[in-house]
Amino acid sequence: MKTQASKLKTGFTTGACATAAVKAAWLTFNNIKSPKKISIIFPDKKRRILELKSIVKRKYYSIASIIKNAGDDPDITNKIQISAKIKEISNSEISPHDHIIKIKNAKFAIRGGKGIGLVTRKGLNTPYNKSAINPGPLKMIEENIKNSRIKPNTTFLVEISAKNGEKIAQRTLNPVIGIIGGISIIGTTGIVVPFSNKAYINTIKILINSAYIKNSNHIVLATGNNSSILIKNIYPKLEDASIIRIADFIYHSIKFTIKYHFKKVTIACMPGKLLKYARGLKNTHAQFNPQDLSLVIKILSQLSRNTQIIKKIKNSKTINEALYYLPQNLQKKTLKELAKMALNNFEKWTKLKNFEIALFSKENKLIFIQKYEK
Repeated sequence: MKTQASKLKTGFTTGACATAAVKAAWLTFNNIKSPKKISIIFPDKKRRILELKSIVKRKYYSIASIIKNAGDDPDITNKIQISAKIKEISNSEISPHDHIIKIKNAKFAIRGGKGIGLVTRKGLNTPYNKSAINPGPLKMIEENIKNSRIKPNTTFLVEISAKNGEKIAQRTLNPVIGIIGGISIIGTTGIVVPFSNKAYINTIKILINSAYIKNSNHIVLATGNNSSILIKNIYPKLEDASIIRIADFIYHSIKFTIKYHFKKVTIACMPGKLLKYARGLKNTHAQFNPQDLSLVIKILSQLSRNTQIIKKIKNSKTINEALYYLPQNLQKKTLKELAKMALNNFEKWTKLKNFEIALFSKENKLIFIQKYEK
């Protein structure tokens, strides 16, 4: 399968691979022969087939492995081996680091094994002190085993591991943001969509032009899959063609809107991207521009005299962690100031004032919509 934008092969996320391994191990554990190629349900409700590396059945457990195929994406976890081990356990064997899923009066303890990181900071997508397995993959795992025969009033351990995950994680941002000991199991769609910068930027230009041709007075520049879905709840009448995913290319996307003079341009994002917009960054990819909280600290120093809070912010690694330490009213004031700075940068880049920012939380809730102010 290839993307229209880049003609590069798509691949599967660590979350999709973990789900495939879990399903294969679960089938084998229940004495159902698992095929070497296994079909799983993705968040878009479509079934896709992943090829397994191995399946082993023992007296008290089963284990399945898969080699991640990221397609043509230069993913650091490409070709990593992800495994899932399943066995029955007692409730006393559940670890505080486990994620608990309940299905049909049975309990599944989803655990990060060797090579999977542990979340040691607050404010990330995965709760503090839990294995670094994100909500998206957890939902995929549940979706793919919930309709099978499950022994009630039983607890099962689902242990996910990644070969050489500790070593590979050192080449990611995990140690920086507070995930230690391994990689993360991530993915909201299950699909890795690769792109070359030049091809993707050109595609954004084409999509903005297409929205204009369709007589759209309002377009949305969404940073990712979640924000592009969430904005539909805010503007339900907006056509899909008017919602454009821009990834990290905020500057080019904003500049492309100049000649069309849309009545409204909404930038749908989350706090991490907002901070980078406020800093005036033209490419927000973490590889080039990791999170820098100095601007947040500067704003807070003007809004609050609470030195303890400011000290906690200085020790934070991400803006979501920093926000965790702020009371709700101070959170919103800080984010509002960042939004105003971001909108001022957009106006500087374009000399236009038709921008607004729709900011969403990591819990997928609208925080506010901020319009440009003089």
